[in-house]
Amino acid sequence: MRPRAIVVILLIWCAEVFGQTTGAADAQQPATSAYQSQVSAIAFHTVVPEFGKHPERMEKGGIVNATFRLDRQGHVKDLRVFSTKPNRWAEMTATRMILAAKFPVPPEEVIAEQGHDWVDVHAQWGFEFEPSGSNKAVAEKNPLRFDGFYCCQRDSSAGPVTFYLRFYPDGVVLSVLSTGTPREVAKWFYRQKQPNFHYELKGNSLHFTEQTKDMFFVYSGTVTPDSLPLRVDGYDRTGKIYMGTVRDRTYKFVRVAMQP
Repeated sequence: MRPRAIVVILLIWCAEVFGQTTGAADAQQPATSAYQSQVSAIAFHTVVPEFGKHPERMEKGGIVNATFRLDRQGHVKDLRVFSTKPNRWAEMTATRMILAAKFPVPPEEVIAEQGHDWVDVHAQWGFEFEPSGSNKAVAEKNPLRFDGFYCCQRDSSAGPVTFYLRFYPDGVVLSVLSTGTPREVAKWFYRQKQPNFHYELKGNSLHFTEQTKDMFFVYSGTVTPDSLPLRVDGYDRTGKIYMGTVRDRTYKFVRVAMQP
């Protein structure tokens, strides 16, 4: 019998008030965005590896959903776990791991943005099985690379500058403009020291929003093996006034040793 491997085909983790819109609304809540990144990383590394330990129990595939509330102390409340294809083991495992996880206390800035002292969370994990090494299993892997930066160099009045993007497997993306080389930037360009934004990836189609002090920028494009052609559209800080296309950028991937 050929060995079988579990393939995670969908991971969506959002720490937000239910009904909140994405895109422009998310860009106006930087503290919530950063908090989402923390929750996302903890959830991913707590729950998903447990599923991977027993792939035979996930043969039915389907989607496992979890909804709960994080209170002012970061404690899990009102947890509900259910799956689209009945799987009691997956539901119990997700319940146990979420209750055991140590989530951070929502910062004061997050509470202010939300307007109350709790944060609702909704998670979905989708799974299906494919024979190890099959073409489908390979194709459904995340097409982004995480072992370096995507770089786009431009000339400016001050000399050459480079736009850097760094992606994480859990949906976090970092963006910065620097005159430094990739090796120099790698010393300080990591999630603990930079604003965290969130990307959406459907197949090879990529979308994310970056907020600055006065504007936010919407990136959209298609992931290719070693480059990332993106269109960048600008909006004012309210998200209501479209400022036009900043310009198209083609980011080239550069592999470099980085901080976690």
